[in-house]
Amino acid sequence: MRVELSGEQSVDLANLPASGCVRYGGTVLGFVDLSDGGRMLSLALSATPVDPVGDRPVPSPSWRRRGAGRSMPGLRSGRLYGRSAVVAMLRYSWPIWLSLKGSLQARPR
Repeated sequence: MRVELSGEQSVDLANLPASGCVRYGGTVLGFVDLSDGGRMLSLALSATPVDPVGDRPVPSPSWRRRGAGRSMPGLRSGRLYGRSAVVAMLRYSWPIWLSLKGSLQARPR
C-alpha cells in the first residue's frame, strides 16, 4: 500500500492579497502480487481539487486542465477541464521477458 499527498499554490502578484489558487490532493494505491512471480494487480484512487484564493476565479487555464500524466495515462493532455479531478484505475501487469513487462489498465468512463 502507498499514499501520496501533494499541494501547490499559485499567487497573482498583480492582484494581491486575495488572488491565485491552491491545488491539493492525494492518491491511495494498493498492490497485490498474484503469483510471487511479478504478476501484479493494483488499484489507485486519486483526487485533485483546485480552489481559488479570494473572489477571483482560478487564474490560469493550465491549472484547470486534466489528462495525461501518471494518473490518466493514455489520455492526451488538455482534453479535460474543470476545477477538480477524481480518478480510479485498476491495473494488471505481468512479466514478459527480462525487463519487458505488459500492462492492462481500466478506468471508469
